[in-house]
Amino acid sequence: MFRRFLYLFILLGISTVAISKGSDFKLDANVSRKEVKVGQSFTYRIILKVSSQKLPQLTLPQFHNFRLMAQSSQQDYVIRGGKTEISLIMKLELVAIKEGEFTLPPVSVKYRGKTFTTPSVEIKVKGKIKHSLPLPQKDSDIEEGAVSI
Repeated sequence: MFRRFLYLFILLGISTVAISKGSDFKLDANVSRKEVKVGQSFTYRIILKVSSQKLPQLTLPQFHNFRLMAQSSQQDYVIRGGKTEISLIMKLELVAIKEGEFTLPPVSVKYRGKTFTTPSVEIKVKGKIKHSLPLPQKDSDIEEGAVSI
């Protein structure tokens, strides 16, 4: 029994080391809800982790059929074994402005000469939220282009 436990522990330790050594870059995006109503907000979260001295630029797409209500970001820097690791979590608070099934386009990042993109995210917008505040009349402040953090 002890040998099995020891073997399993060693195997898991080797797997973890292999995963962490090969993961000097991570880019992902997700949403807090996949189904919302017109006028209801949700969070679109972008996660970027790199082993680098400098954070690469994110290129945000246009968010058609949605309004940007708020944007925030958090950066963490960690130095391990002489390597700098940077983590960025960007949160965009979006509000649906019309009914339908929509795709949030991917976010792209150029890193070490290559372009990486997040997966597209599907959102269903059905009906209207009751007692919602009126939506702002101006277009979103986000424009297609690069964002420097």
